[in-house]
Order: sequence, then C-alpha cells, then structure tokens
Amino acid sequence: MAFPIFCGFVKLKSVDVPVHGIEAANTCKAQSGYLDAVENHEARIERLEKAILASSCPAWRLLPVVEALQVLRGVSMLSAVSLIAELGDLTRFDKPTQLMAYIWNAQLRLCQRYRYPGAR
Repeated sequence: MAFPIFCGFVKLKSVDVPVHGIEAANTCKAQSGYLDAVENHEARIERLEKAILASSCPAWRLLPVVEALQVLRGVSMLSAVSLIAELGDLTRFDKPTQLMAYIWNAQLRLCQRYRYPGAR
C-alpha cells in the first residue's frame, strides 16, 4: 500500500456530527468508499507492475535505464516503463534540448490530432 500512514489516519477519523446537513452515517459510507477506491487502485498498480516484470525479460537492454529512472523521487516502475516505451533509447539524443524538442513535437502532434481529427 502506497499510502499506509494516510489511510491509517483516515480510518481513525470518525464523524460524529452532521457536516453541512450530511448525516454522519453517509459521511462514513463516503469515507469507506474512498478508502476502498484507493485500495483497489493500489492493487491494480501492483498487478500491472507484476505483469510488466513478468513480461519484460531480464536481458532487456533498456532495463538499466528504467531502474535508473526509478531512483528519481516519485517515479514508479509503471511510470519509468511507460516513459521508456514512449521515448525509446535515450542515447539517440545528443543533447537534452533535442530530447525536449522531441517531446514538444510529439505533444504538438497529439494536440493537433484532437483538434483536427483528419490531420496527421
């Protein structure tokens, strides 16, 4: 679970008085529904990460890049694999500005597709 402290804090909180006309029972239902949604989301992320690890062979040449990206704060396995799958081999960019230009160009193309569905 990614948010054990937060979920523990939310579970300890109880609402005894109505808030803005909402009964305490309804507030508790909403709170438990929120916690269930967070736990389901975390379970889905764990399943995706396991599937990624199972499908990617240990000899994948970009695996060290994925592991290096995970060192950055907030970059999970899923984020790192998605980024490398989208960008490919980062050594093809000689300068950071070339990487940023590629990302900018890809973003522009994506926006144009939504704005002009027939455009490529």
